[in-house]
Amino acid sequence: MTTNIDTLTPATQLTSKETGANPPPHAVPPAPRGSHEERNQPRRKRLTAETRACFERLRALAEPLRLRIVLDEEGWPVIPGTYGRIECADRDGCQLVVYCDHPRLFKRLREIRTVEPDRTGDGEIQAIFAPEAFDEVVRVIRAWRKPGLSSAQARVIGSRTRFQAGSRTALRGTSAA
Repeated sequence: MTTNIDTLTPATQLTSKETGANPPPHAVPPAPRGSHEERNQPRRKRLTAETRACFERLRALAEPLRLRIVLDEEGWPVIPGTYGRIECADRDGCQLVVYCDHPRLFKRLREIRTVEPDRTGDGEIQAIFAPEAFDEVVRVIRAWRKPGLSSAQARVIGSRTRFQAGSRTALRGTSAA
């Protein structure tokens, strides 16, 4: 009996393995078990000591506001937003950088007390600011927040629905009895 490779399914491969018969020579080879290059999968970025310090600094600032932190192509942490992004300016995270490519927001960024324009072009600006102005910069660039409810919001919603009946039929049944 000859088996076409198009008709060979993983289920038939399993049954041939379970019976102890050798698979046909034209069967699909198993997936490679080597490094990520062999499997054609992206490599996970590892944080160095410098990037880890910057990541921890950004996390401390972003966690109360539930902001999302992602790694850029080089492995540095970034807080993305609708109108720009926030990065670390120095290795220890004492200075932060905001990048914005929406010219209408340049004036609003410059009005923030500790924001100092570093590089300005026709359609983009990069400005250094102190962590004290973090909340204001986040509002201007509309940084992305993590989805979901905070515990305080869940408590408010839960308190409103706590003593409500499950359905109208349950209410009718209790009033008739």
